[in-house]
Amino acid sequence: MTEVYVVYREKMLGAIYANERDAVLDKGRLEEMGYSEVRVQRVPVWTTNMIPTKEEAKARREAEEDKAMQRMQECI
Repeated sequence: MTEVYVVYREKMLGAIYANERDAVLDKGRLEEMGYSEVRVQRVPVWTTNMIPTKEEAKARREAEEDKAMQRMQECI
């Protein structure tokens, strides 16, 4: 999983950076400008190779439906 670094200022999204160093530098710059609430947050990002294909999604859905049917039959 890829991560990005998000800078928030005054509880609003300020910028998104690919590496932490740039985010920390921007945080310092914003603090020097007088912003009192500035923070950097590491955020995971889903990459396109992590998104299931249509076939994988269909197979996963069918497996979940089969499990639900088995649970229903066990209750009967």
